[in-house]
Amino acid sequence: MGNVKVDGLSQIHKALSELGRKVSNKIAVKAMREGGKIVREQARQNAPVLSQSTPYRRAGTLKKAIKSSTKVLKKRQKSAL
Repeated sequence: MGNVKVDGLSQIHKALSELGRKVSNKIAVKAMREGGKIVREQARQNAPVLSQSTPYRRAGTLKKAIKSSTKVLKKRQKSAL
């Protein structure tokens, strides 16, 4: 996998903290959902598909099962990253 470099995160963090917790959480959740859509769609494109269905497995089930979700951590919880 490639490397990604993002400039300006400290400025974004400062601007969001000035807006207040509720507003900054709304913005962050919306941005994370949009980013999650991109990752989800790429994962779906890369998922293998059965060439033919069998009685106990259907083609396309794995692609449909790939989901993305966003969760805002409470103040006291630590990030997994």
